[in-house]
Amino acid sequence: MAKYQVRKFPSVRAAKKLFDEAKDWPKKGPQEYPVLKGCDILFRYLRLKKRVTVFGVYEEDKLVAIMPIRFMTDGSAQIAGSFERLDFVDFIYNPELKNRAISVARFFVNYLKNEYKINKFTTRFIDVKSPTYKALKKFEKFNVDKVWENVIINFPSKSYDEYFSKLTKHGKQNIRTAYNRAEKKDIEISLTVYSNVLGAGGPAEKVDKKNCLELYIKRQLKTYVTERASTYAFRTKHFQYLSVSSRINPNAFFAVLKMNGEIAAFMEGFYNPFDKSIEIPRLAMNDKMRFYSPGMILVNEVIKKYIKDKKVLSLNLLRGNEPYKFAMGGKSYRTDEVTVKLA
Repeated sequence: MAKYQVRKFPSVRAAKKLFDEAKDWPKKGPQEYPVLKGCDILFRYLRLKKRVTVFGVYEEDKLVAIMPIRFMTDGSAQIAGSFERLDFVDFIYNPELKNRAISVARFFVNYLKNEYKINKFTTRFIDVKSPTYKALKKFEKFNVDKVWENVIINFPSKSYDEYFSKLTKHGKQNIRTAYNRAEKKDIEISLTVYSNVLGAGGPAEKVDKKNCLELYIKRQLKTYVTERASTYAFRTKHFQYLSVSSRINPNAFFAVLKMNGEIAAFMEGFYNPFDKSIEIPRLAMNDKMRFYSPGMILVNEVIKKYIKDKKVLSLNLLRGNEPYKFAMGGKSYRTDEVTVKLA
């Protein structure tokens, strides 16, 4: 086995230098597994409570992997982001490692066990195809605690017409019905995208994001959330990772669909340069416009806009197996929550 060295980067400034060192990794080719989106931003977001430490793994002074770790009070450790409302997490590997990434991950978990005396290693929302997952499976006391289904829409060609032709009869009909309903009511449909890396923006960005977040909070309180409204709203706006990262992450992606000037649906996430994918952990619609299937129209409009863009090969709708995702041509993949007992 190759000899690896680990360096600890506990400060914000030091961690930034580490990510700068890896800035050219996306140019070396797409990886076959996901990376932790905006990991440097996540580190800054959690730094006040000193909950995250970033490690760099080196091979002969060459950086080969970035390992963001959150140490828990019960003596365990987890990949940072596992419980921060991200839809998948992983270590970040130099693409040149290829299959050797498995040995790097296994080495690092053993390093944590020996140097930090952790009794358990956990991670949530990790792709089963990831080298990290494969490395964890090699430990004797490996356990899958929970399984999630995710959906990704791959762009098979650079033609929307060809993409549409490959949808099922049911999927095509659903899309036509959504647009026909809006057309019959003379509803004007417009899409606005805010993304620095994909060259989109506009003067109403702050207003649109603010209004969409208010819509999302209202919908969550009505349907899912039981805590006090003011507490949930404050926490979501100022402390939820996705909300914070959307404002400061250079790879942030935000798309708003409006019907007659009113917000009908929006999606929020990131552009992943490693996989050339737009990844969406948050998608919500205005319940007032449910009849017009604004979520489906939004997804369709984003596909129309980016299917010819060489920077984008897929739209990853992440966790959840809602029927509309499959109607739009989505394919399923799996992420797990896993535990490895080390003591």
